[in-house]
Amino acid sequence: MKTRFDSAVVLAASDVKALQNPFMNCLVRLIRAKDLYGLWSDDGDAELLAKFTTTLEQRRAMSRCQQ
Repeated sequence: MKTRFDSAVVLAASDVKALQNPFMNCLVRLIRAKDLYGLWSDDGDAELLAKFTTTLEQRRAMSRCQQ
């Protein structure tokens, strides 16, 4: 089973047009503001958002595990 940190998720989150969206910029800033210990300071915006993103395939796998 793939984890949510796989390269496919990072590639999906690295869509340049999506990352230039003002909402996404604000979301990244808010996440970084809450990172009090600097654990995510080395991660790029796409990598940071990939930690909070799941693909449709992953959501289906999660729903199968819960049943």
